[in-house]
Amino acid sequence: MGDDQLYAIHLMTLSEYYRINQQRDEAISCAENSIQLLSDGSQISQIVSKLQLAIICFEAGDSIKAIHYAEEGVSRAKSVNDKEYLYLAQSLFTYFCWEYREFGKAELCLSEELDSLRSFISNELTEMTTEQKQRLWSKYEHSFLLYRNIVEKSNRNDILISKLYDYVIFSKSLLLDYDIQNNAHMLILSWKDIQQQLSDNELAIEFITTFDEVENGYTYHALVLDNKNPFPSMITLCSDTDIKEKKKDVTRNILDIVGELIWNPILAQYSNTRNIYFSPDGILHIIPIEYFNLNSTTNYEHYSMYRLSSTKELVKEQKNCLFHSAILYGGLDYNQPTGADSEMGAEVNEIANRAGFDPLFNTVVETQEIKVLLEEKNINTTLYTGEFGTEISFRNLSNQNHSIIHLATHGMYVSPEDV
Repeated sequence: MGDDQLYAIHLMTLSEYYRINQQRDEAISCAENSIQLLSDGSQISQIVSKLQLAIICFEAGDSIKAIHYAEEGVSRAKSVNDKEYLYLAQSLFTYFCWEYREFGKAELCLSEELDSLRSFISNELTEMTTEQKQRLWSKYEHSFLLYRNIVEKSNRNDILISKLYDYVIFSKSLLLDYDIQNNAHMLILSWKDIQQQLSDNELAIEFITTFDEVENGYTYHALVLDNKNPFPSMITLCSDTDIKEKKKDVTRNILDIVGELIWNPILAQYSNTRNIYFSPDGILHIIPIEYFNLNSTTNYEHYSMYRLSSTKELVKEQKNCLFHSAILYGGLDYNQPTGADSEMGAEVNEIANRAGFDPLFNTVVETQEIKVLLEEKNINTTLYTGEFGTEISFRNLSNQNHSIIHLATHGMYVSPEDV
């Protein structure tokens, strides 16, 4: 290593010392001198130096220099085709542009990063374990979520919303346990593939959240597909605060609240809809939003509602929809001891009792009638009811490959804190 390169490394170390001690002018001066000395040296060293200088300038409030040096870092990383440093440089550049409201630059860089990630991940994902997929999502989650915020703050044109839909359904491939080995095509699906599955009067909706730093909360949006419009639409709905505040009003029916905040804004634009396929996000996972009132004459019974893990489920091959067996739970005895059946034991049983879980008498008739209908279609059906509808019986269904599992029961969520 030459004397200039060694001196440059020492300058960068000194620059970092000044940065930590908030002596930003000295930090910038050392970093800039270091970059000059590294001009003929290692490309990787130049990338690192430019990105460090970008961070120092950002912390000093110099947006023009921060964006400039981050952009140079991106350019250098591209020239040496180093994917790890390129992702790092693109992430920093996008973040600086986002912070300084350069939304156009931020979107261009981030979409390039995400497209590259999709290509890389698609080639690797079929060989990954669930744990490896989770680590990969943890590493790149911020980039996928930041794109949502950028689109929300930008002009929301058709191209950006289309990209956003694709990134949303792709990111779910990292989170869901699809049989990727036998359904590799599911990784590269786009919104167009989903749109082709829709008939007249049908909608496919991906609900998404964006984070509002000013309000320190989340805003909910619907990415909506039908078979008539050439692009998806993006409809802003409400904030999580709106939902929580209205739920506090004991005089308001939850069906009215869901209709007002979630479905009115969507169905006002898609008035002839009958079938709705939707994938929730955030708090919508634990709210039964498929049950709602629009007004005094129109409610959820006017529509056929289908909750999905991802709207890309609509593209699964038809052979996967053939039904051969079904499991039904209904008419359960909620007063049965759970200590022998449940990992949570008596503590959860006590929570359930405090929640006032009474028998759901109509679920006996419901599941019995469903059993008759399924068996008429030669679908082998097993009904668990009364004291036989236990947690351990449900857990034993794991890996049994049943086509249908129907639960006519109360629902309860126990937080980790409660457990």
